[in-house]
Amino acid sequence: MGCDSVVISNLTLLNNISFTQNLIICSETSVMVGNNAYTTSGTYMDTFVTTNGCDSVVTTNLTVLASNTSAQSHIICMGDSVIVGGVVYYYLGLYTNIQTAANGCDSIITVYLSIFPNNINSQYFSICEGDSVLVGNSIYTAAGSYTDTLMGLNGCDSIVNTTITITPAFLVTIGNNGSILLANPSSLPNYLWSNGDTTTTISPTTNGLYWVVAINSNGCISDTAFFEVEFITTSITDELISENKVLLRITNVIGQSIPHRKNTPLLYIYDDGTVEKKIFIE
Repeated sequence: MGCDSVVISNLTLLNNISFTQNLIICSETSVMVGNNAYTTSGTYMDTFVTTNGCDSVVTTNLTVLASNTSAQSHIICMGDSVIVGGVVYYYLGLYTNIQTAANGCDSIITVYLSIFPNNINSQYFSICEGDSVLVGNSIYTAAGSYTDTLMGLNGCDSIVNTTITITPAFLVTIGNNGSILLANPSSLPNYLWSNGDTTTTISPTTNGLYWVVAINSNGCISDTAFFEVEFITTSITDELISENKVLLRITNVIGQSIPHRKNTPLLYIYDDGTVEKKIFIE
């Protein structure tokens, strides 16, 4: 019919929604914005469709804090321990210790633990009666087994087990066969007489007090035995003693102690240190 049709439109303009968020996370975590996961520091913009069909723009300012990592090496003695972040470690090994740092992120500590073993030694002594053994600051005089704990060079315990046996004291006596003095028993390995001889018998050249000590196979020394010699005739002795010196010993030319004899060159040793070579001719 050619008439006008009038359409009236009511238009409403909707604004896009924008949103900014500032986030701080630790390096071992991530942040999800929509379907996007972010793990590194930066500024990100994500656009979504709202329920009214318009854009929703989300701006994310992301700061990622790094986790703190460190390593520790410890050497301890067997039986000791080390504490790292409240955790006690006793045994050899490699450990990961996770703590919370001041920024709230993980502080990861790698712990290397080594252990020095205790040093154990055993020692054995055979000592003479009256002797002693010193172990550290301990002195032992009786037979038995002893354990001492000392400090080794590495600062750890050094355990010393000591076993002691004791050779009892023994006696030696002096007898005589005519003008010869005999040490008894005669089976010991070493003797020392007052005149310097080291044999089992001696032949005194002058009257006086003689003594002998013996040493057994363990190195122990006997008590001293004494013998008073009174059987030497004075004819030779008077001949060899002057007003100022006394004869101590007679030896042959190679230094062996022997009794006085005639028709033989001998060395006469006196108490003043002089030595005279004489021969008495019969």
